[in-house]
Amino acid sequence: MNDFEIMVDSIEMLDNAAFQLLQWAAGEKIFCFDAPMGAGKTTFIKHLCKVLQFDGLVSSPTFPIIQEYAGENFIYHIDCYRLKDVDEAIAVGLEDCLA
Repeated sequence: MNDFEIMVDSIEMLDNAAFQLLQWAAGEKIFCFDAPMGAGKTTFIKHLCKVLQFDGLVSSPTFPIIQEYAGENFIYHIDCYRLKDVDEAIAVGLEDCLA
């Protein structure tokens, strides 16, 4: 799959950006967002969850590493940057999320 870029000028555009990403991805189920801390990854995930009809609390998984949001779909929000190796990823349940 190719890279995809959406330019947004304001937070109000994030719902539309999330919708565009999901349309472009056409059924893909795993996304990787790579940006520095504080860049807005979790804010964008909140808008993805909204578009996917999850209306609960969405927060950064910095402490628990994995946040699960259950709505019409299950959404796993995972902070992988803290994982040291494959064994640690398996221990926190990453394999189960990907299955």
